[in-house]
Amino acid sequence: MNLDGGTALELISRWLHILGAITLAGSAIFMRFALHPTLEQSPAEVQSTIKDGVRRRWLKFVHGSIAIVLLTGLFNFYARFAEVKPMPYHAIFGLKFLLAMVVFFIASALVGRSKGLQPMRDRAGFYLNINVVLAVILVALGGLMRYAPLKPTEGAVQSPSALVRPVATSNSASIGTSSDAIANE
Repeated sequence: MNLDGGTALELISRWLHILGAITLAGSAIFMRFALHPTLEQSPAEVQSTIKDGVRRRWLKFVHGSIAIVLLTGLFNFYARFAEVKPMPYHAIFGLKFLLAMVVFFIASALVGRSKGLQPMRDRAGFYLNINVVLAVILVALGGLMRYAPLKPTEGAVQSPSALVRPVATSNSASIGTSSDAIANE
């Protein structure tokens, strides 16, 4: 495998994107199915202490992961922009981007301190359900994007028979190609 500078940068960006997505999705799954149910069975003062401790520690990971996913996602889109057919790639990217914004907002709200978003934190289980479902959808959309149809490359012969086929010329004794027929016109 030969990794030039551009290819290495694209590979590193892809790894960072996946790592950021794993962090966000994995934390939503852990919190929804392990932390949240455990806290619900604990006394209120224990819940408050644990929630505050997790929020303060996890905030940096959530915000860092969001930044990494945004930056690498835009870079990865830019890197593949010229090689993929716009449809369906751009439509899938647009949907993925919008759903990711919802995930980012919910994740930020759940680890934030804003009094205006306290009702979301009070219903954390509901919003964690939304984030888990959206994370699964985002992973599926990312897989679709990876296998998006590519544009034909300049000069590539996809079907030789479509490009060069025998045609009759004005001289019935000779058979030329379609390019000969165009030249003779």
